[in-house]
Amino acid sequence: MVEEAKGKEAGKKPAAKAKKKKPVAKKAKAAEKAGTVKTAGRPVQEKKAAPQEAEKNWLDQNKLLVALVAVVAITAWLAFTSLPTGLPEASVGEFHKASGTIFTVDTAERIKFFLIYSAECEGCEIDGSFVKLLNKNEIKFSAKKIEASTEEGQEFVRQLGLRKLPVAVIDATSITDSMNVKSDENLRFSTESINLKILLDAFVIKFPNDTSYDADSQAYVLTELSLDGAKHVDFIAADECLPEEEGMLARVDLFVDPYGAPFIKAKDTLDFYRSIYKDRMEFNFRYLPVDASKTFPLDTPRGNIETIARYFACAEKEGKLEQAENAFYARYCAFNDDDLLDASERQNCEDSNHFGFLISGDEAQEIADKELGLDKQAFGKCLEELPEQFNNDTFLADYLRTYRAPTVVVNCNYAGHVSNIDQVLCKFNPELEHCAYFGGA
Repeated sequence: MVEEAKGKEAGKKPAAKAKKKKPVAKKAKAAEKAGTVKTAGRPVQEKKAAPQEAEKNWLDQNKLLVALVAVVAITAWLAFTSLPTGLPEASVGEFHKASGTIFTVDTAERIKFFLIYSAECEGCEIDGSFVKLLNKNEIKFSAKKIEASTEEGQEFVRQLGLRKLPVAVIDATSITDSMNVKSDENLRFSTESINLKILLDAFVIKFPNDTSYDADSQAYVLTELSLDGAKHVDFIAADECLPEEEGMLARVDLFVDPYGAPFIKAKDTLDFYRSIYKDRMEFNFRYLPVDASKTFPLDTPRGNIETIARYFACAEKEGKLEQAENAFYARYCAFNDDDLLDASERQNCEDSNHFGFLISGDEAQEIADKELGLDKQAFGKCLEELPEQFNNDTFLADYLRTYRAPTVVVNCNYAGHVSNIDQVLCKFNPELEHCAYFGGA
């Protein structure tokens, strides 16, 4: 991980009567090209150097290259030898009371893992649904909590590239054949139960952005997957991003796939909080088309899928995003043709005869003309800027390790499902008025 100099046949001797001479520099280049050397002003055939002499000449001429190769080789060797060969020894740590039983008795069969968390999120869970899963299936464990900003925590962050917290780093070698997980309403298997290692391997395949296996340390890296069926709040260890307008309470980025049923169902909750904090929080539409790839054929043109997103993004610039959502979903989720979207249609959109069929460009234009009244000049300018905007949305989602929609992210640090926006906002700021109204975070 973590290299011949041979002369060609000399040219013939130049004629004695030649009057014009080449400049010395040009003659030197010509000699070099022809494989000759100058001796007393006359070209002669170059003598073959002895092997040792040729090697020495090559080394003398390529000292810099040799030095660079040596530096790279030494650096690679040091990097290889400094790689951790396994996880540090785990020890039992303290957990929240809700985490259940902590087994402190040393046994031959107990899974060992680390929980990396951030103290910046004071109200965020640390143990989460993975610990609940172990307790529910009576799998004994020994675990250690590590705060991400500590020296030990930073080692894990650097080694495994962690950003979304909390995360469980599980010692794969500590999983035994007797550690089985039963099928239930949240995790359904084709058999009554499966081994924990098989389950984690399945997570790595099914959720490659949220779960991974690190071969160097023989560890599974598991973010919060809501294994208990509940909605959780994640902390993202990224630089805080603030609203553009000074005085705003928060910046709220909504990563949405407009064709995704989960977003349509969450609109009631989202609309409620957009109305409460209107003009006090900056809400941003971010296009993240993860559900469309499951709903429509793989060969569906990308431009056709983006039609609704274009109208949403441009309507937002004119302060008409919610209006645009309602107008398009009244058509997409309709059980009749009254162009009105009620709560029942939102919650049961997947049962509509229109669900799963793209809204065409002409149809979208018709809806916009009838319901939105967008400024045509501003709309045209917006369409020109959208490719760059959508690319930026994808880049931001990747930076924030956000690969599911709909996801709400507050100030680039607190993330959760859009339907859980109330809790995400309360983790960000427990003093927000709705937090007290609903009993706090």
